[in-house]
Amino acid sequence: MNVVLKIAESIVILVLSSLEIPLTFTFPQSIWRIIPHPLPTENRWAIELRDAETRTASWAILDLDEGVVCWQTTPEATDWWTTLTAFAGDNLLLHNYRYPDIPEPTDLLAVAVANGQLRWATPGVVFVRDVPEEKSLLVAHKRGEGVEYKFLDPESGLILGRADSSLTQPDGLPTGTSPVRYLPGEPYFELVTTFMEKIVGKHPWEAVDYVESNPYIAFSYYLYEQEKMVQRLLIIDSHKAIVYHETLSRDRQGIGRDTIYLKSGILLCLCNNNQLISIKLRPQ
Repeated sequence: MNVVLKIAESIVILVLSSLEIPLTFTFPQSIWRIIPHPLPTENRWAIELRDAETRTASWAILDLDEGVVCWQTTPEATDWWTTLTAFAGDNLLLHNYRYPDIPEPTDLLAVAVANGQLRWATPGVVFVRDVPEEKSLLVAHKRGEGVEYKFLDPESGLILGRADSSLTQPDGLPTGTSPVRYLPGEPYFELVTTFMEKIVGKHPWEAVDYVESNPYIAFSYYLYEQEKMVQRLLIIDSHKAIVYHETLSRDRQGIGRDTIYLKSGILLCLCNNNQLISIKLRPQ
C-alpha cells in the first residue's frame, strides 16, 4: 500500500510538471460516439449523446482549442434512431433510420457545425464521402436491387446529378489515430504487458490499447479488481517516467471500444461513459 501511495504522489508531481492540466467535460447523458474533424488544424469534435431512460438523443460540438462545448442540441427531424455520421465542410451529417427493425440508414440530414441548426434533410440517400474537388457530397441511393451514386449539394441538400462508382474509394486522409489493441494470447500482448509491469507492477491484464505521440506513449488497460472490470490510463515519457496514471472507469460491463483517440497531439479519453478528458501531449 505504501508503494502505491508513493507512486500516486509522484504521478501528481509529474502531471503538473510535464503535461498541461487536462480538461474535463461532463455531460448528463451517456456518450455514444465521437468523431474528430477531418482537418488536422481543426480541434473540433462531434459527440453523440443518448439518454436510455427517456430514449432521447442529442449531438454536441466540442472545441478543444477553446476548451468549451460550443453547443448541444436535438435538431428537428431527428429521433432515437438517428446516428452521427461525419463532418463535411460546414456540415455535421446525421443518418436517419426510417425502419428501426432494418439496420440500414435511409435518409441524410445536415446540421450546421456553427450552431447545430438543421440545414436540410434529404430522404432516400446515405452519405458515402465528401468530394471537395466537386464541391459536393457523394451519396448512395437504392434503386431496386442495385445502388446509384449521386452528387449532392452540401448547401441545399439537393441532388446535382449522377456520380461514377469509382468515387466511392476513400480519399485516404486519416483524421486521427485509433489505438492498437492487444488481447491475451495475441502476438505482442506478453511483450507489451511485460514492458508495462516494469513501470506499474504486475496486473491481471484483460486488454491493452496502445497509442503514441512522441515523446509520449499512452496505454489504456483493463483488468478485474474485486470481480469488477476497471479501465485505467497510463502515459509515460521517453524516459519511462509516469506522467499520468488515472482510473477512467469502474464497474464496467466489459472492454470498451474507441475510448481513447489521438489527434494532433491531443489525447481525448472517454471516462465513466459521460465524461471526456482532453490531455495535450506536448514535447518536453
